[in-house]
Amino acid sequence: MTETWLQSESPDTLFCPKGYDVVRFDRPTIGGGVTLFINNTVKYNVVPVNKEFYHLELVCVDLDLYGISYGIIGYYRNGGFTTSAIE
Repeated sequence: MTETWLQSESPDTLFCPKGYDVVRFDRPTIGGGVTLFINNTVKYNVVPVNKEFYHLELVCVDLDLYGISYGIIGYYRNGGFTTSAIE
């Protein structure tokens, strides 16, 4: 999910379906962010996002499905992001 508009005090139980885990990034101060829902039978590890990417709404996980590893990224580029931010 992108553009969740959740805030840090919004509990996962408010929106998470039964049988799923939530990995989320809530945009500081004004709400928003991204969320991944992962079936709770799937093995996964949350990948820490480097502080240099603080301006992005970004969550990363490594999944293990049937012995195959996958890297999953949930990402949203908000409207305030400009090419100068790339520099």
